[in-house]
Amino acid sequence: LKSKMPLVRLKRILAVSSEDEIHCASNLLCPSVSLQWLCQSGYKRNNVYVVLELAKPTRINQIEVGNMASAFVEVLVSSSAEDDHGIDYVSLLPQSILMSSEESKSGRNLTRTKLFSQDKLSKVALDKKWKYVKVMCLQPYSTDRQFGLRFIKFYSHATAASSSTL
Repeated sequence: LKSKMPLVRLKRILAVSSEDEIHCASNLLCPSVSLQWLCQSGYKRNNVYVVLELAKPTRINQIEVGNMASAFVEVLVSSSAEDDHGIDYVSLLPQSILMSSEESKSGRNLTRTKLFSQDKLSKVALDKKWKYVKVMCLQPYSTDRQFGLRFIKFYSHATAASSSTL
C-alpha cells in the first residue's frame, strides 16, 4: 500500500482527547517507528481525536492509515492556529470504515492498513494548503478495548509539474 508521493512531515501534537501513558499521541510523529496511539485504558467515550501541526502548509493528496482497533476514521483540516473550539475545520476524509461491527466485536482485523487516494478525499480540501490536521477515531461497537491508530501518514505531490504527470 506504499505511496509513491513524498511524505508530509509532522511538526507536533497540538491537542489530544485521550492517550495511553505508553501509547501516547506523540508516537504518531514518528510513523516509521512501530509505536501507536491508543486511548487511555478504561476510557468511556467511543471517540478520540488528535490535532497535528504540519511542518509547513501543505496540500494533502493521499492518507495512509494504520488502524489499531478503531471502527471509523475521519480527517479534518484547517489553516487556523486557534484553540480547538475556534478552528474552522474542513473535511478532508469523510468518516470512513476501518472495521465492521462484527470485526470490532470479535477483535478480528484490528490492525488493517488503508490508503485513501484523491478520489476518496474531499475535492474542496484538495485544492488548498493546510497547516493543521484533526484525526478522529470512533469505536462504537466495542467498549472493552483501547483503540486508536498504529500510524497515520499524509502524502503530497512534490510540485505542480510532477502532479500533472501522474
